[in-house]
Formats: sequence, C-alpha cells, structure tokens
Amino acid sequence: MLKGRWKGTTLGSGSDTWAQKRAGVIGDREWDEIEDGIARSPGHCMTMGTASTMTAAAEALGLTLPGASSIPAAFSHHPQLAVATGRLAVELAWQDIRRRDDPLSERAGSRCCAAASPRTVA
Repeated sequence: MLKGRWKGTTLGSGSDTWAQKRAGVIGDREWDEIEDGIARSPGHCMTMGTASTMTAAAEALGLTLPGASSIPAAFSHHPQLAVATGRLAVELAWQDIRRRDDPLSERAGSRCCAAASPRTVA
C-alpha cells in the first residue's frame, strides 16, 4: 500500500486523527481529506496485514502461482499474475490435468498455517 499524506504528515493506521475529529480540532472537510489520503492505493491492511497473510496462505495451499504473495498490490505485476493464473487454470482444465494433492488435506493445512503464522511452525 502506498503511504498517505495530509498536510505534510504521513498517515497510517496509527494516525490518531479520529481523536482530533472527536475533540473538534479538525472538521468534516479535513476529515474527508484525511480519508482520501490515508489509503490511496490497493494493498494490505496497515494494522494487521490481513490481505498479505491471506495471499501467503493461498500460495501455500497451491491456489496461486508461486511468488504471488510477494508482489505488492499496488504494482502492475499483481493483475498480470492474476491473468497468468487464470490462463494456466483454463489450460490445465482443457488438458484434464489435476492436482496430485488435495488443497484441503491435513498436509496442505499445515503448510497454510505455517505460512500465515507469525512464528515458525515445525
């Protein structure tokens, strides 16, 4: 996600602008400007990184092409990879090529948990 700025200040999930709004320090117009600037591109949640975590989990399950979770959402490679994934899925379907493993198996679930976990899972 691209950083947001408002009046020379970098905005992020830790910006306590809501407290300023509640206190009457900033008005509705300023609040609208902040909302427009805080998340100015597609990307991950600045607080928890939820979308990035889910992309890593999907890659670990084999539901994306390798490398999908390392492409920032604002980069043009992200939609290109989505197109490549779709093309490969159609090609594999036409050739009746199927996965050797089940994406919902216990082994796949363990890989997914390891990818989504903030700690290393043995």
